[in-house]
Amino acid sequence: HFVMLPSEDEYSSVNFRFKLAQHYTDNGALPSVAFLVNGGVAAADGVLATVRLGWPIVIIKGSGGLADRIAQGKKDPSKCITDPMLTEIIQEGNLEFIELSEVDGGLCQQ
Repeated sequence: HFVMLPSEDEYSSVNFRFKLAQHYTDNGALPSVAFLVNGGVAAADGVLATVRLGWPIVIIKGSGGLADRIAQGKKDPSKCITDPMLTEIIQEGNLEFIELSEVDGGLCQQ
């Protein structure tokens, strides 16, 4: 499911979507999976909360932003050593990585 919110405040949008996911999974009692495509600064809060709940996260590498920073940090942890939030996400997260080229239907190759 996709939830689009008319908001200029990225933080409130991320927080609302996260609370909605918690509600529909009965606070994690039901199976869930999160997807991260790109992602800005505010997305890191949602990703960290997802990690702390133990939910798996599928990260689309090559989509830019936070997704690429996490993928880069997973490959070379020294690149995120100064960012405690990113370090926790990488060390504690149940993370799966998929290349953008595997899911974009060939759009990025044009």
